[in-house]
Amino acid sequence: MKLLSKSFIKQISLIVSVLFLSITAYTQVSMSITGNYNIATFDLQNNFQNGYGATAEIFYNFHDSPFMASLSFSTNSFRATSEYEAQMKEYQNDVVDLNYQIHTLVTPIHLAADYHFFREKKLQVLMGIGLGLNIVTDKVKQVGQYTSDYTKDIQYYFGVNPHFGLIYQFEKDLGVLLKTGCNRSLGGNNVSYADIRLGLIYKI
Repeated sequence: MKLLSKSFIKQISLIVSVLFLSITAYTQVSMSITGNYNIATFDLQNNFQNGYGATAEIFYNFHDSPFMASLSFSTNSFRATSEYEAQMKEYQNDVVDLNYQIHTLVTPIHLAADYHFFREKKLQVLMGIGLGLNIVTDKVKQVGQYTSDYTKDIQYYFGVNPHFGLIYQFEKDLGVLLKTGCNRSLGGNNVSYADIRLGLIYKI
């Protein structure tokens, strides 16, 4: 699958924005903020350690319906293994002695559809799938005794995120959200990971 073009991304972003503005009047809106622990999978696990991140998500609960929609923004960082960074140093064979720090930053922006079980109970269940854009930024930093420099490469992929979640509503408008899923980037390098998110969800 080819990388997504910037013009296509802008068109999709406009459509999504108009869609969510139009449905706000017919829904109950909630927002969650979570911390993420990410487990590298597929090609990513070959050279990178597990990572950390954070997610902000807006939920639109349709009145008298178990279905809900959400829009999420997440940022997640992965550091290369020491072995991979040592291989990079050996491969470059620099005249000046340099060390390498390699990071991959994954920023998913996803639109999701969920089925909301037991929404009137304190313990609730979510199950669904998210689709959207994964922005993958590769950074290679060169660190010497007196200087440092880095290169950065940004690519855009179509992302898929099947997920499962639990909500414990301990107050009328406030609860705890535990969510887990698999975020997969399609095309090019397979930058994919499983994530575990934990944080708060509250009604706006």
